[in-house]
Amino acid sequence: MKNNFLFSLFSLLFFLSACGGTVSQADYGLEMEAKSGAVAPQYLLGKSLVESGKRQEGMMWLCKAAFAGYSPAQSEIGNVYRSDKNKALKKSEFPNDDVLAYAWYSIAAANKNANAAGIQYEIASRLSFDELKKAKKMVADYPILPCEIKE
Repeated sequence: MKNNFLFSLFSLLFFLSACGGTVSQADYGLEMEAKSGAVAPQYLLGKSLVESGKRQEGMMWLCKAAFAGYSPAQSEIGNVYRSDKNKALKKSEFPNDDVLAYAWYSIAAANKNANAAGIQYEIASRLSFDELKKAKKMVADYPILPCEIKE
């Protein structure tokens, strides 16, 4: 059922783009699904909004999906906080907080996201002992974990 929904969603996005539809029309459809509580559309809408510059609104949707246990959203939040990725993409407007990135990748890894597990260990190698201790405490306190971008 989940696969059918995702197939329908991507088919709709493809149809809209082929018919000259705009991203905002596609986002509208995603928003309706996201508001219904479906985590995959929450994640897709959040990622789309963050990438289009609507960071606070996008993070709101990513956080909803992440706190519902959706590991792709948890990993994406790690991406938002990850300093080396932001520098490489020249995204200076994003927060650079490897402690939070580690914490979010750890949560995603615990939810069977293999890619997040590898990135988690990569980030851990850059953290000081105290930073790693702080990140592990954040993970232990989940779901009380920061999830926002301040403008």
